[in-house]
Amino acid sequence: MVGRICRISLNTRVSNSATMVLGELIEESRGKTTNERVLDVDPPKVVTSFKMEGNFKGTLCTEIGSYTAVLGEGGILQGEGYGIITSKDGHGMTTWKGKGMGKFTGPGKVSFRGSIFFKVPSTG
Repeated sequence: MVGRICRISLNTRVSNSATMVLGELIEESRGKTTNERVLDVDPPKVVTSFKMEGNFKGTLCTEIGSYTAVLGEGGILQGEGYGIITSKDGHGMTTWKGKGMGKFTGPGKVSFRGSIFFKVPSTG
């Protein structure tokens, strides 16, 4: 299993009433790949699942997720993924969906850039 490091920061305003600032760190986590499967070979398509632990907006958390990456021309990867982040104290949960493009940065290493949309369940 390959170690994973995730740093997500805000690069644009969320809305007119946003209380976050540009560049604010949203999540910082470390974890492991838990599974990889080849879904197709023409074009190459792989789904990767992972589990991470870290800090989401100041709260200790655990995250599980999966993303699918398709290898395109020029070695460019197109990916999309889904995940669930839960607080370690069991009192909070957030889900996310993301899409992006990536490239290989070294043996077994990939860097993605894209958009992630977080959703927090309503409390009332």
